[in-house]
Amino acid sequence: MISPLFLFLQYRISMAFLMAFQLLFLPLRYKKYISGIIAVGCMCLTGGLDYLYFIAGWGTADILPVTIAQIIIVQATAYLLSQYRDFRALFTGISSATFVLPGNIVSTACFAHKQVIWAALLTQAVIHLILLVLLVIVLRWHYLLEMETNAKEWKWLCIIPTLFYAVTYTMACWPNSIYERKENWTAAFLFLILMGVVYIMLIKALAQHHLDNDLERNNEFLETYARGLRREADMLRESEENLKVMRHDSRHVYQMIGAYLEEGKTEQIKELLEQMDAKLETLTIKRFCENIAINGVISGCEAKAKSENVAFACEADVPSHLNGVNEFELATVISNLLENAVYAAAAVENPENRNVTIQIFPVKEQLILEITNTFTGACTFSPSTGLPLSTKGGNHGYGLRSVKAYANKNHAVFRYSVEDGRFCVRLLTNI
Repeated sequence: MISPLFLFLQYRISMAFLMAFQLLFLPLRYKKYISGIIAVGCMCLTGGLDYLYFIAGWGTADILPVTIAQIIIVQATAYLLSQYRDFRALFTGISSATFVLPGNIVSTACFAHKQVIWAALLTQAVIHLILLVLLVIVLRWHYLLEMETNAKEWKWLCIIPTLFYAVTYTMACWPNSIYERKENWTAAFLFLILMGVVYIMLIKALAQHHLDNDLERNNEFLETYARGLRREADMLRESEENLKVMRHDSRHVYQMIGAYLEEGKTEQIKELLEQMDAKLETLTIKRFCENIAINGVISGCEAKAKSENVAFACEADVPSHLNGVNEFELATVISNLLENAVYAAAAVENPENRNVTIQIFPVKEQLILEITNTFTGACTFSPSTGLPLSTKGGNHGYGLRSVKAYANKNHAVFRYSVEDGRFCVRLLTNI
């Protein structure tokens, strides 16, 4: 019979690494010290059950009820820790329990072979540590980003770790320990290999998904940048056409001025010059800032606002060259935010209350962006992403997600709020 002390210590080590996995792979709802207290509480509760079963004499009873109670405690802990209290928390909780299975089985095999507790426990801890470090290096960033940007499909993904855990548990623990069923060793090790292969394929699928998302975002960046350049080119062409017309008309104007001078009609000359000055104003290209791409994006959104009868006010001071930030990405962010703002303001019933304001200016080595707009109805936020829900329908709402992804990638500060009946978005990014 396997040593109860060994099993107790083995379960305690596993629970410590299991909690470490949850703390690292869950987007935490609470501050770190509160999350740590919750994790310690889970370890204490499960440790109490392990002590009663392995040390205090419950070992003659069926281990299945104790295991079910521990599963409930572990999943409840993942639910409490997670910012997203849905299938994403469940998947992470089950995966944390699955993650410790290889170390547990290998350490049990070591103990069965050598009967040395400390060597088996050391092997277990080393395997747990190696797996955890590899997962953090290879998977953690992609995993957290996937949880943040995608709230769907997780209930189906939960099937994978659930089946792995159930099959491994029946082979290694229930109804009898694998220590007593030597014929299960080969199957258990092969199943661990299969589990590793499946998780590697899952990691590759996540990585490919992010590559596809990056490619899609890069195409969006290029499209936005090209749209801004096209807007600049259109304004230049329009200005050149107007200049040609004015050059043609100027001959007649000079003749008229000469005629008025001969007749001493200064008032008519003054009126004619005022008309010429007004035409010159239309020839001037409106320049919001020195950065071509961002100026084109703002110009395009101003034109859209004008067509929707939305008042548009802009104060922009963006350098022509941004060394510390990708101009494509920043232009796309501003485009997404402004398009959302104009769309929301245009839905306001009273045209006098339709307005959008943008302020963007550098402070030291950072760029501050603030966009406010009026809106109608109530502003509701998604429980899964925390972002405002789109009113455009099921195929919309990705603009703010891309902005949030940009903020995460560039360590920018992204905030949004409702203030005095206006929706306000603020972004602080390095330049």
